[in-house]
Amino acid sequence: MWISNTAAVAMLLPLTFGVLKNLKDSYGIDNPELSEHLLLGLAYSATAGGNVTPIGSPPNIIAIGHLKNLVGIEIGFLQWMVMALPISLVVFVYIYKRTVSKIPKNTILKNIEEVENYKKLTKNQKNVITIFSLTVFFWIVPNLLTLVLPAQSSFSLFLKNNISAPIVGIFFASLLFLLPLSSSKKILTSKDTSKIDWPALLLFGSGLSLGKILFKTGLSGHFSSWIIQMTGATGTLFLIVGLVFFTILFTELASNTASANIIIPIMIAFSKETGTNPLVIIFVLAIACNSAYMLPVATPPNIIVYGTNKIKKSTMVRAGIGINVLCAFILSLIIVIFV
Repeated sequence: MWISNTAAVAMLLPLTFGVLKNLKDSYGIDNPELSEHLLLGLAYSATAGGNVTPIGSPPNIIAIGHLKNLVGIEIGFLQWMVMALPISLVVFVYIYKRTVSKIPKNTILKNIEEVENYKKLTKNQKNVITIFSLTVFFWIVPNLLTLVLPAQSSFSLFLKNNISAPIVGIFFASLLFLLPLSSSKKILTSKDTSKIDWPALLLFGSGLSLGKILFKTGLSGHFSSWIIQMTGATGTLFLIVGLVFFTILFTELASNTASANIIIPIMIAFSKETGTNPLVIIFVLAIACNSAYMLPVATPPNIIVYGTNKIKKSTMVRAGIGINVLCAFILSLIIVIFV
């Protein structure tokens, strides 16, 4: 929820392999089925968790950016969480049923006598926990305050204009280059900036630019008109639900970032032509771009765990197809209720 789903899997993958190695070396448990389900659970839960916040997955950021730039609709950090959390909770329970609950019962340890004592946190670790907590606090609390304060009050306007999610993220991330103040050795240094995934950031920015160009040239409107003419349905729920299924299937064959950059600008133009609610449609389609679980190429978490060569593609397809159908059903239900 609080970092990129790709980064979450990359960080937890070595830990997962450590657990598997420890089970093998200490307890003689070496079951390929255990490895498959554990790795699938890691990838799928990262994808589901990434849906919950704007920063969890690239399509979320792309959707929020396009809504702000092309329609003038702003989605707050908390507002996105309120909309996405119930969906992810339902999906997470199903993921548990499809992965962890399938682990053979004879591999579950009932008694572990030796547990290593936890080491005390270092000063830098405490600083990181503090900064992380403050970041989450300032991402959520300003949105809560704007709900109870008058919309045009000076304090509400101050919060809206000066404590946005990007500003909070940049400010507290910058503190990592300053702390600890008492030492010349900081948590992060200029060398760490070279490890940032700059190509991914440029991809997000170019995607937002592409969406704006599609709008300014009228190309997105042309595509949306073509969709309406081809289906013979203008603004109907059937068409939008069909597009949800199409988005999930399309994302199985392309990355979720590419799918969001292509589909979302066109659907904003579609919502304008049909008079439907762009907020609901774009939110649902952003989640749909994160709802492809069957094939490795669909999402970065799938690619990472499949690259370990410990998961058969057939296993990923069998486990993922049910999650795809569940996500399509939930998103279609949202369309039917709110559009």
